[in-house]
This record gives sequence, structure tokens and C-alpha cells, in this order.
Amino acid sequence: MAELSISRAWEETKTVLSREGRLLSPVALGLVAIPVAVANFFAPVVGNEAMTPGGWVAILIVSLIVFATGYLALTRLAMFHQEEVRAAIRHAVSRLLPFLASAVLITFALILCASLVAAASAPNVTQLEQLAVGALFLLLLVLSPLFGRLMLLGPVSVSEMGGPIHLIRRSWSLTRGYTFVLMGTFLLSIIALIILEIAVGFGSLMLAAVLFGPVSSLSASKLVVALVAGLLRSVEFTIIAAMLARIYLQLAGRDSMDIGVPRSGT
Repeated sequence: MAELSISRAWEETKTVLSREGRLLSPVALGLVAIPVAVANFFAPVVGNEAMTPGGWVAILIVSLIVFATGYLALTRLAMFHQEEVRAAIRHAVSRLLPFLASAVLITFALILCASLVAAASAPNVTQLEQLAVGALFLLLLVLSPLFGRLMLLGPVSVSEMGGPIHLIRRSWSLTRGYTFVLMGTFLLSIIALIILEIAVGFGSLMLAAVLFGPVSSLSASKLVVALVAGLLRSVEFTIIAAMLARIYLQLAGRDSMDIGVPRSGT
């Protein structure tokens, strides 16, 4: 059985980011930062506007698809040091459907479980929605070991063939024996991201309000907040993609695919 070293994966991640940053950055900006910024800009302002269906829903779906493509392309580039950017993006597109399908299956299972828990606990229909949300957050915490076991869906998607069920089974198989190590990594990452999101989000809101006034739909201040969110997400997911790629290579026993030398061209 392959051995996992989180510290080694982190050191390799830093090496990948320093050597391959010139190629990772355009993908992160074009396929992560831009769709996130677009989705944030057109989405209704929570608390100020009714979350009614509209054109923003279609924009959100398209942005999510582009974002997922960017994440898979970043993972592929971090994993195969001889891969060119255009080839990585093409491969990401070809594996997008199984990856998204596996994510939808997992999300559907969580929502179904939360709904069943809420339905069994709610004293009346009016409290059902609130309890469902609470049950979902509780499930996310209780099932954090499960998320640790499913962290490798992205790397498996871009390095192996197979449908969504295969991706879930393969990630589950590779992480066997490292449930609590990966759970700890998952929880620490979530906590760090939450702190970073709060700090940067609050800062961008203050800056936008000072420069352009209160944040409202399709305003200049909303654009500033959206751009900051996109840039932040591109940095976060570049690091996440590289880290999970290196963890996958360790657990799959494919360390022969070394980091290599910096690439040139696209």
C-alpha cells in the first residue's frame, strides 16, 4: 500500500507553484477568476434582493462549468510536468461530465439525507426549511471523514478513465487507511479558507463602499467585490489543485511522474 506524507505533498506543491506558476496563472485567471467574478457580479445581493430565478441562474451555471474545467486543467498541469496548457484544457473538457456527475451524486445524497433528518425532526412545515439547512451543516461536520475520502475526485478524473461511480470508488479506495489524516487536512483547509474569505471579503466590501458607495446589483462597488472574489478563488484553487495532485500521485504509487523542469510554450 502506498504511503502518504502531507508534508512531502506540501513541499512538492510549493515546488510546482514556483516552477509552473507561469503556466498555471493564465489558466487560474481565465478559467477560475473570471467565471467566479462574473457569477458574483450578476448574482443578487443577499439580503437586499429577492433570490428569484432569472438570467443570473444561467450565468451561474455556465460560470460553474467553466470554473470546474479550470480546476481540472490546473490539476492536470500540476500532475503531469510535460503537459501543455492547451492539451490540459482539452483533457479537462473531456473529463468534465464524469467529474460533475460525481459531484452531483454526492450533493444529492447529502441533500436527501438532510431533508429526511429535517422531515423527521420538524414539528411543523414552517420550520422544515430551517431544520433542513441546520441538518445539512451538521451532516457536513459529521461526514467530514467522508469528504476526506473523496478529496481525490479531481485528480482521479484527469488521470484515469471511467464514469462518476468509478471516480467515487477510486478516490475511496486510494484514501483507505488515511481517513483521519485527510479529514484533518480537509477541516484545517476549510477553517483557513473561511478565515481568509472573511478577511478578504470584509476588506473588499469596505474598499468598494469607500470608493463607489454601497454594494448593489450591477454597481461599480459590486464589480470590485466580484473581481476580488475571483482573484482570491483563483489563488485558493491553484494551491488546492496542486496539493491534491501531489497527494494523488503518492497514493497511486505514481511518483515516477516527477515535477520535472519548467515547461515552455502552450
